[in-house]
Amino acid sequence: MKQITITAQTANQRADKFMRKWLKEAPLSFIYKLFRKKDVKVNGKRITIEYILKENDILQAYVHDDQLQDFTVHRRYQKKLLDLPIVYEDAHCLMIHKPKGMLVQGEDDTRQHTLTEMVIEHLYAKGEYQPNQPGFTPAPGHRLDRNTSGLVLYGKTIEGLQALHRLFKDRDEISKQYLALVVGPLTGKGKIDLPLVKDESKKMVLIAKHTQQGLSALTEYEVIKNYGNFTLIKVHLITGRTHQIRVHMQAIQHPIAGDRKYGDFKANKWLMDHHHYEHQFLHATELSFGEITGVLKGLSNKNFTIKLDRTEEELLVKLSS
Repeated sequence: MKQITITAQTANQRADKFMRKWLKEAPLSFIYKLFRKKDVKVNGKRITIEYILKENDILQAYVHDDQLQDFTVHRRYQKKLLDLPIVYEDAHCLMIHKPKGMLVQGEDDTRQHTLTEMVIEHLYAKGEYQPNQPGFTPAPGHRLDRNTSGLVLYGKTIEGLQALHRLFKDRDEISKQYLALVVGPLTGKGKIDLPLVKDESKKMVLIAKHTQQGLSALTEYEVIKNYGNFTLIKVHLITGRTHQIRVHMQAIQHPIAGDRKYGDFKANKWLMDHHHYEHQFLHATELSFGEITGVLKGLSNKNFTIKLDRTEEELLVKLSS
């Protein structure tokens, strides 16, 4: 029988979810069989999968040494403080300015140089996370594309991460603003209300031909300044679908400058040839919060804004001249 003490970071989650994180490589059938056979206990009493773990609970599970070795993922993390701008931090969450070109999170358990890995090593260095303590790993409450720069929020505790997921799902008390340079002249304001659907074979997101086939997606934008054949806009993301801004702007014939998947390839080549610019000009510039209670109350009624990265600022100066 293996025994684990539940910490503040791993508390407040269902017992089966904790077990799935602890025994990452175990088949789900194995984990749920443990519960069916009543081979999982807390404080000496058998529990069901619905049991919510509490701080200082003693969880016991009938797992053999060889099973534990096979079912757990051993990853080595360095203690290394984050060398990226930290915009906000409290006991439960961390807001970072992500550079373009960096993955927020890897798509599998292979070791990649991701923002999430950097956050884990940062918290490890500060003594706020122990990699050898199973059941919870700091994670982002939302994602940005690899080539989109800007603000990303992380949950440092299970309570913080759960609250962030609710916040981004409900969207009532959070507002997300982006800056984007798009191809072609635009004026005024606009709203794009087009459902989106994923094409897994092409690894792309498309406008759904029929509303019932796709997920609803709503984007609002406002022109800031025209730069000849390009326009700088501020985008208000109402929903948060994958590649939403990029696909919506392409749909109205004003794709994001530098976008290699949904963009205008002639315009991208012109930017490269004339200004040596080869990036995707999309920047998550602002996060605003309403009345927040609970563990994220430190964000309540706050607004966080970051400037464009230097490469994009320099491009706008070149386009102006």
